[in-house]
Amino acid sequence: MEIEKNNRIRNDNNSISKYVSQRILILFLAILFFNGFLNNFVDIGKVYFGTLLIDIFYVISSVLEIIIILKRNKITVTDINVIFFIFFYLYFARIFLDSNNDIYSKFLSFRDRVFYITIFIFVQEFIYSIDDIKRIKKWLFIFSIFISLFGIFQYIFREHLSLILLTPKSDNIFSYYGTNIVRSTGLIGNPIIFGNFELLFYSIFLTRFFTRSNLKNFIFVLITFFAIIFTFSRVAYLGTFIITFVLMIVYIFKYKSKRTLTSYLSILTIILLSMILILVFRNDIINSFIYKDLILGNNPSVKGSTQTHIHLLEKSIEIIKSNWIFGTGIGTQRYGTNVQFYNTDGSWMAMMIEIGIPMFILYLAFLIKCIIKSYELSRKNLIIRDIGIGFFIFSIYEMIFANFINSAYFGKIFYIMYWFIFGIILSSHKVINKKEKIVNSINGKQNIF
Repeated sequence: MEIEKNNRIRNDNNSISKYVSQRILILFLAILFFNGFLNNFVDIGKVYFGTLLIDIFYVISSVLEIIIILKRNKITVTDINVIFFIFFYLYFARIFLDSNNDIYSKFLSFRDRVFYITIFIFVQEFIYSIDDIKRIKKWLFIFSIFISLFGIFQYIFREHLSLILLTPKSDNIFSYYGTNIVRSTGLIGNPIIFGNFELLFYSIFLTRFFTRSNLKNFIFVLITFFAIIFTFSRVAYLGTFIITFVLMIVYIFKYKSKRTLTSYLSILTIILLSMILILVFRNDIINSFIYKDLILGNNPSVKGSTQTHIHLLEKSIEIIKSNWIFGTGIGTQRYGTNVQFYNTDGSWMAMMIEIGIPMFILYLAFLIKCIIKSYELSRKNLIIRDIGIGFFIFSIYEMIFANFINSAYFGKIFYIMYWFIFGIILSSHKVINKKEKIVNSINGKQNIF
């Protein structure tokens, strides 16, 4: 009786722990998605309230993670963890070794580039079962669709909304010379960061649609598509085309044995409708701002942006050549530092300038390992196939193209969300292994009798 009572108490405690963990993750997701609203509407001086809440969560989670490790008396060792923590400690050590910048800027850089990645570790600790993954995914999709709709709302009602609803705190309105266009931000970041943010979810929702071709998933794809359109980001437009093309090829040829007639008809219908719309509205498209001024680059703002990109790229290459081993130092690629040059475009260029090529290669090795792992797990586990394949395709596009063009990858909310989603993908491996062990244990007991 005493043993049964102890087991019942232990199960009750586990149930409470799981319930609380789920609510904490969902609350963190809400803070992440609505970070811009928190920053804009809760004024606590120079401190950004939403960012403060995020940092508090990270600190508390770090303490809990250390307690869990001490309680278990062991550390989970994987290739991903080993590479990450080598990079983590090397980066941290350089805070005290580099002399090119003040200590505060160095710690901020460490937080933004490295410490925020640890969310993928924390997420795994908060997820216990397949039901947990389903619940987190549900809220992830709900929040993402809301922000996408808000981005569309921003553009449609741009002339009637106050600045606090159009741009993140301390930012000006993002527009183009000679137009009344106000680019959508979703209060996630600037339009380029928001476009990248939406592109990640577009890749996931498009994967869901190709996997399960139904009206709901098609509507989700359309919502994220139009949210991307209203950012007026050329890189996001190109990314949308690349990801759509690649996913269509992958699901038509790679998974052709698993496709149904409905799925094929859905893809064919989308292609035909797109072609018809292009033919019907051909003249309107040719004369539109998006084609004539944005894509062809005739608008003065677009021309200026292109020239700035080229200048920054050339300048970045010069600095990397001169500092390729150790870089210019931790924190030197932040506004307000004592270094004259700040690279505003190209995440990879900025990182190589700051830490040098050898450490950059280590970071790249970690990222590639994570991308490969996401693909392997998504092939094995149906529960995360949509976010796994979507994450995988987006990550390849981001790594080999977008990160050389702009710095959206290191946008705070996008960066944390990216690694949060990877944490969900990794957690599927843990919960499925746990389920298999339970099944094997039950089968083993049955075999005894």
